Amino acid sequence: MDAMTTSRLLIAALAVVPHSVHAETAASRRTAEHYEWGYTKAAIHDLERLAEAGDTRSQYHYGVELIKGAVVPKDLVRGYAWVEIAADCAATCSSSDLSAQARDARLRLQQYLDGAQLLKAEQIAEAYLAPRRARYEQSLHDVEQALLSKSAGGGVALRPGCAADALSGCDVAPYRVRGRTSCSGVEAHPDRLAADRGPQVQIRPPKYPAAARKELAEGRVVIGAHIDYTGFVCHAAIIRQSGSAAIDQAALASLVTWRFQPALLQNQAVDSLFHMTLDFSFADRQVP
Repeated sequence: MDAMTTSRLLIAALAVVPHSVHAETAASRRTAEHYEWGYTKAAIHDLERLAEAGDTRSQYHYGVELIKGAVVPKDLVRGYAWVEIAADCAATCSSSDLSAQARDARLRLQQYLDGAQLLKAEQIAEAYLAPRRARYEQSLHDVEQALLSKSAGGGVALRPGCAADALSGCDVAPYRVRGRTSCSGVEAHPDRLAADRGPQVQIRPPKYPAAARKELAEGRVVIGAHIDYTGFVCHAAIIRQSGSAAIDQAALASLVTWRFQPALLQNQAVDSLFHMTLDFSFADRQVP
């Protein structure tokens, strides 16, 4: 690679590095401090470890560091592979914003690798992502089976919602239909899926838990729920944990009190399964 190409590559890498790194764990907080103070060498170990553990933010930044080669030995293939992992993590991502940023970075950086290098990087990324996708799909299956059977199993803990229990703040009665049973069988193929937007939808974003704020914890929670024909939640369970127990419980406790737009079959509201992703980040946290 000639000097001009190397220069362009460094400019491209620098262009996609944000000015600051937010923390998702205590280790991430130390990493952020190292970046802020300019001690990047001290942060690299944390970045690599957190990237391996599945932190999307760290995967992206570690990949860029490998591409830049300023603090660690330059490795275009491994660096691009980590950016690819952050870009393609989908449901296994810990940050949707950073994944979107990684997808943009991938377009800028891929021109600096030849075909063989790109293929090798994609193989590395797929080897990393494949087992994680498989675990997510298994968790999704376990949660759906637990919701359908209305019983915990496979390590799934079900939490009752407004339609199945008298929770504070719920007002299900106006939506009940005389003679119709709540939380009955789930319709597998409704004409219209349940939605978190529409008439009479009641969504109250969960407040950022104090324990998570204290730890500077961010995270992404995926929750599966049985939505009753009234639009209220029968039961819910976590499909993908955020990495913070406080965030997981805050998300679950909030979601089971919501009212969704129920699914429809032949213009009649029916029970259905629904998946909801909640992102907790410092950019939009709610401080009590």
